[in-house]
Amino acid sequence: MAAPVAVKICGITREEDGRAAARLGASWLGFIHHPTSPRHLPRERMAELMAALKSTGPGLVAVSVRPSVKELAWFAEAGADFLQVHFPAAPAVETLRAWAQAVGPERIWLVPRIAPGESFDPAWLEYGRTVLWDTYQAGEYGGSGKTGNWEGFARLSREHSGTRWVLAGGLHPENLRSALAASGARCVDVASGVEAAPGRKDPALLEAFFAAARTGPEA
Repeated sequence: MAAPVAVKICGITREEDGRAAARLGASWLGFIHHPTSPRHLPRERMAELMAALKSTGPGLVAVSVRPSVKELAWFAEAGADFLQVHFPAAPAVETLRAWAQAVGPERIWLVPRIAPGESFDPAWLEYGRTVLWDTYQAGEYGGSGKTGNWEGFARLSREHSGTRWVLAGGLHPENLRSALAASGARCVDVASGVEAAPGRKDPALLEAFFAAARTGPEA
């Protein structure tokens, strides 16, 4: 039997939501530090939540946009197991290298902001062992709540099978199985698709999402 789909529940702002996700089998919990996000956590609050949820089982992922090396190191020291970094599609190689040197490429989740017509650069994979593929939205770094190019995800994940690929963007209980079938994803990320309001997870939607993940791709 195929391994179950690994699920990251992102945008955790409340301890009870993190515990609910952990009970349902989440592989990772995501905590966002980005002031324009409706799920933004100040650094001190992020540290408090990560400390409270550290023993629940899922890996803890600190999410940030174009962080400084100092910020990235702070997230790691505060308890993050992984560092999810969003960056433009034309990053400075020196920046990627500095991030990887600061915390180790095995802990870096790369999230390039790639517009239609732009290409994924395989050279980035030297600096992170995981790539999260989110839907492009002009002026924003992730969190669009819109579905993206599932077939493109499938192609890239086949071409670079030594990397862990995580599908994000507009996923919810009703479309997850279709997304899995079209993308071949074995790891997924969801935030708004399981929420009653930004930053407040809905218990029924969480349960439905995990049920769909356990069922697997739509036939």
